[in-house]
Amino acid sequence: MKPGQATGGKFKITSASPSRAKKGRSGLRGEAQRIAAVLPADVIADAVGVSTRTVHAWVTGGTTPTGVRARRLAELSAVNERIGRVLNEDYIPVWLIKPNAALDEQTPVEAIAAGESREVLRLISSLESPGAA
Repeated sequence: MKPGQATGGKFKITSASPSRAKKGRSGLRGEAQRIAAVLPADVIADAVGVSTRTVHAWVTGGTTPTGVRARRLAELSAVNERIGRVLNEDYIPVWLIKPNAALDEQTPVEAIAAGESREVLRLISSLESPGAA
């Protein structure tokens, strides 16, 4: 399989050399690669507000996210890391697209796309420590 080739909605990340892997994993491009290794491209695209083609370009090194899209990608990454402490990794993509009463029936992806990632993180905090939120 070639670097960045799509596999079942996710991207398999490989590299030809250690130096290239180090460069490819740095910054926001590396963040896109890490997220794409665990989340389907359509979920990333919906949360960040881009096409799946753009997600693919980030993952394969064609472009790098900037501006508001870079912020949304970082927010999605933070949400993904936090929810991974509470839920089984296989269920995370479902949880992200499932309407949630705590978010006024929005999905976590919709909330992130709308710039409301703090609300999603508060929800996750309540799952991490049920009495804390």
